[in-house]
Amino acid sequence: MNPNSSEYLAINTGFPNAYDRANGRTGSFLMIHGGCSSAGCYAMTDEQIAEIYALAREAFFGGQKSFQLQAYPFRMTPLNMARHRNSPHLAFWKMIKHGYDHFEVTHLETKVAVCDKRYVLGTESTDSFSAADRCPTYQVPEEVMLAIRDKQRRDEIEIMELVIRGTSTAPVTTGVDGGMNRIFSAAVRAHAAHGAVIHTSSGSIPAYVRPSDENGED
Repeated sequence: MNPNSSEYLAINTGFPNAYDRANGRTGSFLMIHGGCSSAGCYAMTDEQIAEIYALAREAFFGGQKSFQLQAYPFRMTPLNMARHRNSPHLAFWKMIKHGYDHFEVTHLETKVAVCDKRYVLGTESTDSFSAADRCPTYQVPEEVMLAIRDKQRRDEIEIMELVIRGTSTAPVTTGVDGGMNRIFSAAVRAHAAHGAVIHTSSGSIPAYVRPSDENGED
């Protein structure tokens, strides 16, 4: 955690995690920070990162050794899955959707493990998991597994119906930074040019912000 971040508070996500390392991914300093716009990090408003940072700090002060971070590309609803059906990342997103569904069903922190170079979620096992090795014998509590399967079955039916009805697909932006959230960007452009002081209500956009350029890049 960095209270002196140039982007007003920052939390290092610990990338690459066990899954990423097992799949040969490298990098560092993938942060959650303020400032609205970023080139690769998870950028929040200043007010939002202040709340997230305070919760994380108090968790550590309260004796926790860690806290869980789950990052999803979007809310993994049937509509969003249908809109992103052409993404080259769809297989990965379907894998992590199991964790999303687990939380939606249980409203509890999802136990995350990595084996066979993939995530396994909500598992119980007496054996240890090794990210690059074969998965040990594990199980998911039956009542949870049945509830997740029921949700996933309903979601798949709804996704199929949305596709049949011609739901438009989202543009594929692989390799291009997403830039600033379009709502924030519109607010910035409506108030001032680059670098100017912006007067807004608390929690909307920070006073100093550098909006993305027109093609969505920082």
